[in-house]
Amino acid sequence: MKILLTGATGYIGKRLLPLLIEEGHEVVCCVRDLDRFHPPKILK
Repeated sequence: MKILLTGATGYIGKRLLPLLIEEGHEVVCCVRDLDRFHPPKILK
């Protein structure tokens, strides 16, 4: 499923992102400050 995750650098977003990826979802992240966004190790 394609999911738009807004607030990916926030408290809930940064914990939710790895869970969504592990379950096989295609996730697009929306963040205000790209410098604060650190993708989970599963993406690297």
